[in-house]
Amino acid sequence: KAAEKEANAYVAPTTPAPRAYAKPEEFPAEAANPAAAAMAALKRADEEAARAAEEAKKAAEAEKEAAPATVEKAPKEEPVIAPTPVVEETPSEVKTTTTLEDLEKELEAAKEKKTRSSTKKRPRKITEEEVKRESVATAARPAPVAAMPVYTEEELAEMEAEENEAYDDVSEEDIDEEYNEYVDYYDDDGDR
Repeated sequence: KAAEKEANAYVAPTTPAPRAYAKPEEFPAEAANPAAAAMAALKRADEEAARAAEEAKKAAEAEKEAAPATVEKAPKEEPVIAPTPVVEETPSEVKTTTTLEDLEKELEAAKEKKTRSSTKKRPRKITEEEVKRESVATAARPAPVAAMPVYTEEELAEMEAEENEAYDDVSEEDIDEEYNEYVDYYDDDGDR
């Protein structure tokens, strides 16, 4: 197992990785702010499209001016349209297996079924005869086990005496004062 761990262990290369040298002036300005570069490219594309449209418009005007002088008007030939035969549509009957009345009946039945199933039903009242009651005498009771008390009577008396001693030196005025401090501290309105 030790041989497997050594074979699978990562070995750091002994030669350092080559350093990358880059100068800021080698990168275009677009690399610093790609969003601005994208907006500038869109603006350039719009300007080029507008220039191309203007050039095309000028070229079309130049052709119009040059066309009447160099080209004679040829008589226009009207294309010959072959008459198409008129096809009359014959009304055809579509036979269905269900009639409109059947569909309406199904729709009404579905609506009734939906309204019947959506109403909440109250549970029926269960009568006394249906409830099987076990008598107290027949109910299975665990057998009485002699339990050992957790504390003896002496220990209980001692604990009660300690509790009473803790509150003997506290007066009603102290309790009222502590209560008022509590109310003042936690009062949201700050009236007191």
